[in-house]
Amino acid sequence: MSKLFKPKKDFTPWYLTTGLVLALLIGIQYISAVPDAGFWIAIGGIFLFFNVLFFLTFTTTSYKITGTDFKYRCLFLFGTIDINKIHKLEIGRALWVGTKPATGRNGVIIYYNKYDEIYISPENNDDFVRSIQEINPAIELIYHKPSS
Repeated sequence: MSKLFKPKKDFTPWYLTTGLVLALLIGIQYISAVPDAGFWIAIGGIFLFFNVLFFLTFTTTSYKITGTDFKYRCLFLFGTIDINKIHKLEIGRALWVGTKPATGRNGVIIYYNKYDEIYISPENNDDFVRSIQEINPAIELIYHKPSS
């Protein structure tokens, strides 16, 4: 049995980064009289770098259940978790620190082993939870009201 889950795609970080870069550009333009061409090339390079990074993150993120293993991948983050070692899922919540191979908000925090946790953002949390529970029905589920 193998099941693939698409990630939720939230463009808020892209909007925030773009807004920050534009505010920085306007601020620097206001402070300096006439920045040279090298400055604009550097700013364009930084802007391009962040856009490519976001694009690659959105296109490489995936979640897959294969047998009793849960596999995740997001750009440079990837790994495998034995579903039988998962003891708790928090649904509709975000993890502020730690491993987050995710592209959206209000996802699922997976607690496994003794102290390990990871945040993922499948497109459909309920479908993901059902698939995990089919393999390990002893998992504790904690539902949270999603934030807007």
